[in-house]
Amino acid sequence: MAKVGVGRLPVRALGSAMSTDRACQVLAVVGWSNIGWPTAWSLLWIAVGGAYVWAVDRTRRAGDPGRAGHRWPPRRLTLFLCGIALVAAAPVIGSAAGSSRPFASAVIEHLVLGMAGPAFLALGAPVALALRAAGPARPTVRRVVHHPVVSVLTNPFVVWPAFSGSLLVLYLTPLLRFTESHGAAHLLVHAHMVVTGTLFFGLVLGVDGGRWTLPHAGRALLLVLSLPVHAFLGVVLMTADRPLPGALPGPDVLADQRLAASILWGGGELILLVVGGPLIAAWFRSEEQKGHREDVRRDLLGTSSEPRSMEGLSNRS
Repeated sequence: MAKVGVGRLPVRALGSAMSTDRACQVLAVVGWSNIGWPTAWSLLWIAVGGAYVWAVDRTRRAGDPGRAGHRWPPRRLTLFLCGIALVAAAPVIGSAAGSSRPFASAVIEHLVLGMAGPAFLALGAPVALALRAAGPARPTVRRVVHHPVVSVLTNPFVVWPAFSGSLLVLYLTPLLRFTESHGAAHLLVHAHMVVTGTLFFGLVLGVDGGRWTLPHAGRALLLVLSLPVHAFLGVVLMTADRPLPGALPGPDVLADQRLAASILWGGGELILLVVGGPLIAAWFRSEEQKGHREDVRRDLLGTSSEPRSMEGLSNRS
């Protein structure tokens, strides 16, 4: 097949040259037709990471040097890219349990996709970055963020059931088996996990602003309500005397199911507790700052009222 210099062809000529048969030949040579869903998944999130880096660079170039804090914090970039790396590599990380333990491998993959990766993504504050990098389009982005549909989808009473209930549906119904044999459904379930996990940890960590900004007590309550879900699923999967509908076929299905239960129970609780540590620390710092401000206010009121009291005493005398 003759080589085509794409960079040298005009757009119109390129469009006429790329007929259907020709396009299929080029795709076959490049190898896109042989890409499976894990590779497509990884490429998708690499593209998301690239868009985030582009937004950070745009913020840096368009920033006002006279405005304090116009540069995007490097730690936010680092945290977000860590989340991208975890989510993109989740299919590889999930294979750590081995091919003979498909259910345990799926649970590891889901913990990375729905909890570990999204926690880092939420710490990257992507919505705040989009607002800062939008420039003249900032009012449009703000309208999208505060749109009624987006407000409903990001409501804590919607996010928590979507985050916690997805595991119940996935492991206690035949949905997991269905997704293992249908690539498109597999991608949709994984995308659902990442999105709901990012929304959940965005509410809990409270670093990205948005329509719903919860107080520390509300964030802690949201986190505490999620703890029993992993414990319940772990107990159900571990104590079952037969494979449940969500179990995947393998050499020893029941042993694989019990291993998956222990990983889900221990791993899920560990991630939530790790996230809860900084949340509780931030709550205590906030209360200390409130107490300090209240003490300063009282001191100022006492200082300002003291001269008046002395003046009243002198008048009486």
